[in-house]
Amino acid sequence: MRLFFERTLRILDKSEDITFICAGVGVTFKTDEKLFAGWTKYYFAEYFEQSDKIVLNNKVYATGNGKIFQTAKKITSIFKCDANINTFKIDANLDFICCKNELPSKDEFTYYFLDKQKKCVLIIVSLNYIEAKYIPMRVIRALISLLLANKGWFYFHSACLVYKGFGIGIIGNKLAGKTTCIMNLMYKNGYNLLSNDKIALEKKDGVVNAQGFPIAIGVRIGTIRLFSILRQTTQNTEYFNPDTTIKKYRHLTHFQLKDIDKKIFFLPKEIVSVFNVSIVPTAPIRLLLIPQYDNTLHKPKLIKLSQQKTKAILQNQYLPNICPEQNFIEKFIGLDKRKLKVKYNTFIENAQHTIPCYKLIHNESTNKESACLVQNLIDKLFAA
Repeated sequence: MRLFFERTLRILDKSEDITFICAGVGVTFKTDEKLFAGWTKYYFAEYFEQSDKIVLNNKVYATGNGKIFQTAKKITSIFKCDANINTFKIDANLDFICCKNELPSKDEFTYYFLDKQKKCVLIIVSLNYIEAKYIPMRVIRALISLLLANKGWFYFHSACLVYKGFGIGIIGNKLAGKTTCIMNLMYKNGYNLLSNDKIALEKKDGVVNAQGFPIAIGVRIGTIRLFSILRQTTQNTEYFNPDTTIKKYRHLTHFQLKDIDKKIFFLPKEIVSVFNVSIVPTAPIRLLLIPQYDNTLHKPKLIKLSQQKTKAILQNQYLPNICPEQNFIEKFIGLDKRKLKVKYNTFIENAQHTIPCYKLIHNESTNKESACLVQNLIDKLFAA
């Protein structure tokens, strides 16, 4: 297995180097597949700086070569891969991981080698798998997020918009109207997008900074129905799943649609294109908004929350990781979870005193008034 791993790396070392850099950490990507290289560059374009300089540590190799895949498949037949993630130790530094693909495929598994000494990951995936091009991207994203965690960044289930260079974090539980709030503020107020669902936060020199990550945006049918520009996009684009076409749900009210979990997924660059705004990958946070849906409401309300409630909200929305791939790459980085916990507790204590937090009580009929209310608040806060 070690010999096969080394031989595959030598083949891939002849490939082009692409280094992705985010907030001072970098990962070099080498692949013999134009599909993987092209898609990963495209997906990360607005969020990670791209360079041809090699990072000595933290490399990701990926191949879809049929012969290499079949050899890996034959070699791994000696192992029993009966779980979704199967890990086998080859030697003191090398782990072999066999992961069951999420979607049905002729080739059931994707194979990973993790070398702790060389600080590299090798991915061997079948091009027969419909989601093959996403796998290297997800591993690179997971590796970057773990490297940032080692530097003191913490992850939260939160969206973030940017206005005049400052970030507005938007935190909401499922069905609180978080995505509707984000779309409304982009549509009505022209705010730029940092992230729709997950952000990394750090405190530096008294300021809480946010870093966005390229993650697909799932927009529920009910939210799409509220915005004519989104309705037109989904009706005119052929690649959307017919099962989620909004025509199927036109007879339902928005309140009824809240119980339907059907979503249409957009890339961040697609959603900003629809609303004619931009992606801003990083910004200092100046406000937290907590949307709360109330279908009985006629006028939206903004209520300032105490520092104690702000702390509780941040603790509730903390994410140990932002993608499943981190679970098996984590030990490869060597995270010290005890030190991270101490840093996290310090961060939460400081953040609650730094960022004002407001609850926005709203519904779909108050979108216009909500946008005005939020804008007036932001004008006051940002002028201070």
